[in-house]
Amino acid sequence: MEKINISIDGHSSSGKSSIAKALAEMLNYKYVNTGAMYRAVTYYCISKGMFDSKFDYKKLDNILDNIKIEYSYDFIKDSDLVIINSHDISSKIRTIEVTDNVSFISKIKKVRDKLVAVQRIYAKDKGVVMEGRDIGTVVLEQAEVKFFINTDLDIRAKRRLEQLKKMNIEIALEELKVKISKRDKIDSEREISPIKVPKGAFIITNNLDDLDSIVLTAYNLVNKFI
Repeated sequence: MEKINISIDGHSSSGKSSIAKALAEMLNYKYVNTGAMYRAVTYYCISKGMFDSKFDYKKLDNILDNIKIEYSYDFIKDSDLVIINSHDISSKIRTIEVTDNVSFISKIKKVRDKLVAVQRIYAKDKGVVMEGRDIGTVVLEQAEVKFFINTDLDIRAKRRLEQLKKMNIEIALEELKVKISKRDKIDSEREISPIKVPKGAFIITNNLDDLDSIVLTAYNLVNKFI
């Protein structure tokens, strides 16, 4: 069976990761969460004190010249493995501090150029389900199948709240909604690779707690192309 590339885009906490992981597992494809890579760079910048005062773009240039990012996903453990310069930072990229700053890092052209080049390497041999915010429009513009996930803000906030509780991170639901809305605005209005529905994408609404049905729908659509 011929392998293809599949892109899945959507806003923060839309459920695109859950859909992408499940679809990749059904197809026996690689799964790539590009958001984890942007989070990794954000964490690395935070660890270097780059948010302590005025952001140091010269220092960022040096970081990007010397950073090596490796990503993989363990379906058995249901966990990302993110390595920066041989150091496992997987457990450090989901904090509130990283979440609050990742949209800022993500809109910097040099960061996007660096990570898009890395992401395309993962897809060069086909057989990948890659998710993010500019996959079908920029990273894998030639992907054979593209999806865009639509999910209401209230539902996204509640799902994100449950994720944070499992990580023992406490935050009020209304505060979380404000943070998600702010991130949506930044992601939609940024000059470089703003989030939008890719041309030719299948639009999936993910407002119901019926992941299996949504994944099966996506799987049946993909099967028409392989």
